[in-house]
Amino acid sequence: MTVVMRNFMVFRSWIALPLFILCFAAPRPGFAADLLETFDLARQNDPTFREVAYGKFAQDETLRIAWSRLLPQVTGSIDWATVRQDVRSSDNTVFAAGKTSYRRSEFGARLTQPLFRLTEMSRVYQAKAETRRAAAEVDAAFQDLVFRVADAYFGVLGSEDELALRARERVALDRQRKLAQRRLDVGLGIAPDFYDAEARFALAAADEEIALFRLEDARQALAEITGVLEDDLHGLSTELPLALPEPANSDVWVRNAMSHNPELEASRQALVVSEREVNRQRAGHAPTLDLEAGYNASDQGGSPFGGGSNVDTGDVALKLRVPIFSGGGVLFSTRRAIELRKKERQVMVRTQRRIERQARSAFQAVKSSSRRVSALRKSVESQELALHGREKAVQSGLDTTINVLNAERELYADLRDYARGRYDYVRSVLKLEQSAGALGVEDLERVNSWLTEP
Repeated sequence: MTVVMRNFMVFRSWIALPLFILCFAAPRPGFAADLLETFDLARQNDPTFREVAYGKFAQDETLRIAWSRLLPQVTGSIDWATVRQDVRSSDNTVFAAGKTSYRRSEFGARLTQPLFRLTEMSRVYQAKAETRRAAAEVDAAFQDLVFRVADAYFGVLGSEDELALRARERVALDRQRKLAQRRLDVGLGIAPDFYDAEARFALAAADEEIALFRLEDARQALAEITGVLEDDLHGLSTELPLALPEPANSDVWVRNAMSHNPELEASRQALVVSEREVNRQRAGHAPTLDLEAGYNASDQGGSPFGGGSNVDTGDVALKLRVPIFSGGGVLFSTRRAIELRKKERQVMVRTQRRIERQARSAFQAVKSSSRRVSALRKSVESQELALHGREKAVQSGLDTTINVLNAERELYADLRDYARGRYDYVRSVLKLEQSAGALGVEDLERVNSWLTEP
């Protein structure tokens, strides 16, 4: 049993928590939530995961229903009646004609024990496969929840960084705009430099507004999962470990994905379900054998042709039913099930290929994002030095304002790429674990250790 499935086994214990407990779990105003606290809220409130979990509980009952059709079936009946009859004519010499009435009561019970019903037996095996598929779907939904929470969490952090950088860029461009204005006023600058600075400042202000909108949307996206609009979140540390995947062979990760990915396992079990459906439809040709036992007690107060009676009847029987012809329904149903099995096989092949591609892609994404973040860090340091040098050169009259503005643009572009690359690296690490079917709370704990309080 995987860690994820062990986590799911306790789902019943907390899925029905009272609403006031969930309210106490929500972050207080001004309280900074970390990734684990955010995940706890999502685990309690996310409707997507809860939908799949409830489906699993319903599927468990389907298996019990299938078993119930092979267990003894007992029925009982009670009948009380008052009979009134008007005999117009009869060959009976005792009561040839006239009116009569009497009471009649009857009690009966019947036990049926299926001994051989191939259709119902096939349904049990099919329900077992459906239960395994539902369990795999819950496993996949849990891992998807882990990734979605982290993705939305870092989406908020990324949007906060973008807004902060856009604001810094606007302030820096405003400073350059004012500097260009002063230089133009004293005759040291030229009008094109000022107009260029003015245009870039206006664009930066517009970009800042867009960044603010994106931040609000990112917060709403996280609240869609957690049910709570977070006020503040722990940020990602500047000392982010940029480790490469271990093991460092993509084939190993692909093999793990083929063996443990719950989405692929759910697809495999769906194919088994379709195979069991073929067997179940073919079983429509098979005979059925039941053991039946019955008891009947009848008390009749009279009859048109004589006195009453009190009769107890019991019987035990073996009933063999052999289907001979059903209009071709069994044949056509079997053909339909075979075609659906072919369809499920292709779905499984498609899922298998997609997961293999995702595993290789996530493996390469971790490697490339790790190297890219390191390169962007160095690029930012170089751009800062270049900008500082150009600003001094402008003061000395050795460079132009446009070159300073270009340096500002390149610096903040690298800063945004650097911030985005750090979050992409974390997402790639989690995506790789998810593709291998190993993503769990322990991975969130590891990522949570990379966060710092604001």
